[in-house]
Formats: sequence, structure tokens, C-alpha cells
Amino acid sequence: MSAAGVLTLAYARVGRAPEAVAATIPGGTLDARSIQQFVTRLVVPPVMARNRVETTAEGQPVDFYELHIRQFNQQMLPAGNPKTPVWGYVSATDPNPLVHTPAATIETPRDRPVRVLWRNKLVDEKRRYLPHMFAVDPTLHWANPEQPPDAAGRPMTDRMPSFAGQRYVPRDRYTSAEGTYTAYTGPVPISVHLHGAMGLGDESDGYPESWVLPDASDIPDGYARHGRWWQHLSAKATALTGHTVPIDGQLAQYPNKNRPTALWIHDHALGLTRLNVMAGYTGFYMIRPAKDSDQPLDSATGRPAVLPGTGADPTRAGELPHELPLAIQDRSFNQDGTLFYPDSRRHFDASDTFLPASGIAPIWVPEFWGNAIVVNGRTWPYADLRARRYRLIALNACNSRSLSLDFRKVPRVQVHLIGNDGGLLPQVADLFASKNPNWGQLPLGPGERADLILDLTDTPPGRYVLGNTAGEILFPGTEGWLIDQQPKPHETTTGRVMELRVGPALGSDPTTPARRLRMPAIPDLPAADSTVRIALDMTHQREPAEGVPTQVSTTYLSQIVGDPRKGPVKVVPKMWSDPVWFNPQVGETVDVEVYNWSVVPHPVHLHEVSYQVVSRSAISYDDETGDLAIGQSRPLEPIQTGRKETIMVFPGEMAQLRATFNHPGQFVIHCHLLEHEDNEMMVPFRVGPAEDGAPGSVAHEVSDMTMMDGTEQVYDLTIDRADSVRQMMNQPITLAIGGAAAAAAGGGAVLARHRRQQRVQKDTPTAPSSAQEGLREPPVQGSNR
Repeated sequence: MSAAGVLTLAYARVGRAPEAVAATIPGGTLDARSIQQFVTRLVVPPVMARNRVETTAEGQPVDFYELHIRQFNQQMLPAGNPKTPVWGYVSATDPNPLVHTPAATIETPRDRPVRVLWRNKLVDEKRRYLPHMFAVDPTLHWANPEQPPDAAGRPMTDRMPSFAGQRYVPRDRYTSAEGTYTAYTGPVPISVHLHGAMGLGDESDGYPESWVLPDASDIPDGYARHGRWWQHLSAKATALTGHTVPIDGQLAQYPNKNRPTALWIHDHALGLTRLNVMAGYTGFYMIRPAKDSDQPLDSATGRPAVLPGTGADPTRAGELPHELPLAIQDRSFNQDGTLFYPDSRRHFDASDTFLPASGIAPIWVPEFWGNAIVVNGRTWPYADLRARRYRLIALNACNSRSLSLDFRKVPRVQVHLIGNDGGLLPQVADLFASKNPNWGQLPLGPGERADLILDLTDTPPGRYVLGNTAGEILFPGTEGWLIDQQPKPHETTTGRVMELRVGPALGSDPTTPARRLRMPAIPDLPAADSTVRIALDMTHQREPAEGVPTQVSTTYLSQIVGDPRKGPVKVVPKMWSDPVWFNPQVGETVDVEVYNWSVVPHPVHLHEVSYQVVSRSAISYDDETGDLAIGQSRPLEPIQTGRKETIMVFPGEMAQLRATFNHPGQFVIHCHLLEHEDNEMMVPFRVGPAEDGAPGSVAHEVSDMTMMDGTEQVYDLTIDRADSVRQMMNQPITLAIGGAAAAAAGGGAVLARHRRQQRVQKDTPTAPSSAQEGLREPPVQGSNR
């Protein structure tokens, strides 16, 4: 793979079945290999200054922030290169705010609420709206503020408009609305989500249909200023806080009921999440311990342990802090410094027939991999460290890319995993333990976080590369994170994350060694009151001719009706517009069984709650008979223990997730591959009964649906559309990785997957390879390091 390109996954027909074939598409005009590495110091976002302290109705103090989402230029590339236009959120009252993405970090003790007034300020100096920096596909089920009418002639936001009788034309060739349509170029909808927050009301969650436009001076006539749910949820926010919500605003109150952990902030506007996250605005949100029981103990003393970066471990002047949050992203750039993101489906798989003449959206791409690694808003930075212990909080903030942090080129380092996205783990996990099949490495799916103790005490001074061993492919392994069985990234670009420059220690290290940490107990959740079963799947465009690509047109979640342990099941594809079908009651504990018989893994994220991963099991599914077999269970990875809210579910696997739903409201469950989330792989769920005045689904309305053979028909979304999608998915699927992917990986890595012939896999640990130059070798099983 050329480092200047962007690797994607296309689906080409071999015989009857489609197979996944990696291919290089034209990336940005800046060759990633020409970007200097390790010449820019790591930026560690400071703590966000709050505006003021208010009081809740119950008399509890609450910190208040007003944050504006703006566009600005940031030096993401090394000095001497052009700056990059990005979005970020900035304090409205701080006289010297950090203007950077990731933004300054909001910090709060556990159980102390925080209020944030988010405002969409994507306007220029004359208050004219700024169009999106990327091409917006208007054919998805999306925010749709322009409100082109549906097949029945009715304008409405938050739905899939009709383009019957029209032909797609790229923006640079669009001259007339007569018979043609193009990318949306209007003002940008924004809906802010605090990823991982639990115990909050739906008014604060950043519901996808609660978006707002900026209060620009030139909003065209007929445009909606906000999504269908904004008025209802804003009224609830006003009742909760006493504040009126401005027309360009979203008011949230975060109760911070989570166990102490790192959350993160990103956009969640319907059908735009992939683009708005790519544009930049994100940041960390840290919930800190409020009492000793929140913290690990030092097993040697029985007293609370001292973790790096705490008050007992101060940072010397001029040194990096001892706690380092790392937001890791992949991006591609143009020579003028702008970010590159595909503006046509042709970039992905050479599709040339689009809606309504086929089922293919003209701009949306199923996945995206950039060719440069960005950490905390800088390409390939370096960090000046000392021979001591550090706490790394690693966030995979990529749209589609899995990461596997590789510490094996750092001599005599010790790395221990102490927490995940749900907080501290029940037990510390040594990444260099001989039993770890991914020895010295830590895989992370999109949206996942890892809390690590990086111990450089015995590391000699020098410069060492923190690597990435997850390749430019959607981790096709069927048995979980077996890194050495996967295609590799480009060695000199996406195979590198940042440089660690280790210097001598400055005095003693007061922190507790990871091996002495005794973690807080995490009680099991109560037995489940009910079970809901969900399938992950993808719809393919049918092509009758041999050798013609069969492309992914939709990704979606399905409801599984029936218990596979008792007999055949029925699979009912569900669209975003369908009525709510997942409806736990307040206080109910539910087992959410997520089945993946698609060709790729999916990181599944559940809003509002954290869950316990009860089990992972191999599955096989016959879509002709409805037989769904649950096979051998698989051990949980250390990062899957404790509590989670995002988990990677692999092809041919079922993950059993247990959660207790204590707070009423409307929330979502979705795939955190953002391209998938934006094209139907997300459904709403409601806790408790529907609220008076809440908008319903649009399932009773009609929209056009294009059949796989290109004919246009009108469907009732409650029945016909789901059935038509089900007809589309009755197609055997084979995934084979080779060709360009194998070349990029330096060898051939092939996985075949046929849904009608899926066999129950047995987990056979594979010894990790240590043949790569410069890598530490794992010890013999049972030996001491």
C-alpha cells in the first residue's frame, strides 16, 4: 500500500459470494511518508476552567461551563507546514482559552454534577454559516435540515429524503436542481455526546435527532433550525436546570455517576457523526475518585495507592505531567494542510451507479483509514519522559481503525493494564505476561479506552517508538484480538504512534508499583430479568454478472426473535426510523446478546449504562433455516472484565452484555465504526414508558426504497422496508483478505467467512511472533521475566 493512499475495504464477487478485498484509494495530496515524525512535542490538554458554580434544586453544588464549537486553524502537521482547519470547543468566558482539539479537559469528582451549555458557533466573522469541510451525503437517514420532501411530498427533518427521478452529480459539476441532486452544502447540525456517561437524562445525552444549527445570519428559508427532538429535550433541560436553551444551544447536566474513569466528548448528529468527528471537535472528560473506596490499595501498606499524576505525585516545572491522556486518531492530509476525507463512493470501490438507480449512496463510504497517526492533535509527536512510572489513558478516537499499542521496542519497560472505559479493572493485567497471546501489545477498538501504568524505571535513556500493530483492515479475526494473525500496518507510517524520549530519573518515584495494586471490588450485576437479542449485519448491492463488485449499501442492526437455545429464530432487520422495540423498564436488568454474522468486527456502544460482559461465545447461523447455534465459550480479554460500554464483537461471535437500566428516557445503541453508525447501524431504545409530548418514530410515514435490481418502489417503513432489506441480506458472504492487503501486510492473510456455512470456531491460542527486528522476545511459558 502506498503511504500516500488510504486503505479501504471493497467487496468483489468471486463465484456467487462477495469477498472483501483491500484496495488503495487516492488519499490526500500530501504523502504521509513526507511528514516529519517525532519533531513536535506532545500536547497535554490542561484542565478546563469552569465558568461558575451553581446549585441544583436539591441544593447540591454544580459546576457550569459554556463551551462554543468553532472552526479554527491548528498546527497539526509539523512547523513549516500549513495549518489545518479543524473544529473544537472553546470556553466562552476564559480570557485565555485553549484553542485546540482535543480541547481542555473537564475534570470533576465522582457524583458532583456538571452543567454544560454547548453552542454551535460554526459561523464566520460576519455570522454567516460555515458549510461542512467535507462532502455531506444527503441520501442517508440523516438530520436533513434542508427538508427536501419525501415520496409523498412532505418535508421533514431527521429522515431519508426521496430522490426519485433524480440523478446524482458531484458538487463541482452541479449546475441545476432540475433532475439532479448533489452534496448538502448548508449550515452544519451539531449534537454533543459525552461518550460513556451513565445515569443522566436523555435531555443531556446528545440524542441524534436533537441537533442544532448555528444562529447564522444567512440560514436559508425553509431550513429547520433544530432536530425533531430538540424542543422536547430542551424543555426538559430547562426544567432541570432553570436555564433557557438558546436556539443554537444544547444544555446538558451530567450527574457523573460513573466509577472514576475517562470519558470523551464527540458529536452525535444523525447521519453526520463520522464527518463531524473527522472535523475535529473532541476532548477528554475525567471523573475522579471522591473517596478512598474508589481507589486501589497498596498491598504492601494497606493504604490507598499512589497513582502517577495524583496530588501525592506532583509534576516538576517544565516536565510533562505524570498522567498522559492520549487521543489517538488516523487522518489524511492535503498539501495545503486541509484534512482529506472521501467526497465520493468512487474512492472506496469504484461504484458508478448511485441512488435512486441503485442501492448505493453516492458519497458515503463503509469505512475509512487515514494514512497518518495523530496524537492529541499532532502528527507523530514525541514525549519527554523520565525513568519513572507514568499513567497513560489511551483513547482510540479513530472512525474505523482498530489500534494495537505495541511497547515491545521499549527495552526493560513494564506495562500494566489497570482500567478500561468502565473504570478500574478487578485485577491488574501485565501486558508482558507470558500467557498474554498479544505479548507486549494492547488492542483497542474504536471508542475504547485503556488505563495503563507505563513503568520506565529500568529503561535506559534513549528514544523509543510506541508502535501500532493493527493493520489497515477491519480486524477480520474470528477468534478475537490475535494480533499476530492480522494484516500489518504500514511500517513507517501507521505502524508508528509516537516517540518516547526517556531521560534519567529526577529523584525518587513516590508512586505504587503496579504489581502491588489491590483493585476495588466490583460486584456482579443481579441476574437478568429479560434478554434482548441483536444481530450485526450488512446489506450488499446485488450484481448479476461474474467479476462485478458487490458493494455494501447499508449496515444495520436486527432484532432476533426467539431463543436460539430452544429452536430456530427469526431475524427482523431494523432501521433508525422503526418504532422502538428495545424497551427495558426502569430498574430492569437485561442481558443484551449481540450476534455478529457480518464479515467484519463491530465495536458495540450502549448509551446511558455500563455493562458487565458475561460471556463471549462462538456462533454459527443458517439464514435459510433460522438455526442459530451457540458454541464454545471464549475467555474474556482482561480489558473486557469489570465494566464496559464499548466492546468489539468479532465475526462468528456472540457477546452477552448485562446492564441495569435505572434512568428513564430515550437513548441509542450502535456500532462505533462511525461510518456504520451513520448508515443505519444504530437504533433507539427507551427506558420506561414513552413520555407525553415526546416525538414518536417516523415509521408510519412512507419513503422510497430502491430495490437491488434498480427498480423504485414505495414502502411502509414498519414492514415493507425491513422485509426488503432482509431480502437483500439473504446473500452468502465470503470475506477474503489478500491482494493489496496482503501486500501491505508483507504477506498473505486470508479469512473466509460464509454466513450459511459458518462453523463454530475453537479457540486455539497462537504464540506471538517475535521475528520483527528490535522487538523484545516473550519469555518461555512459566518462566520469570
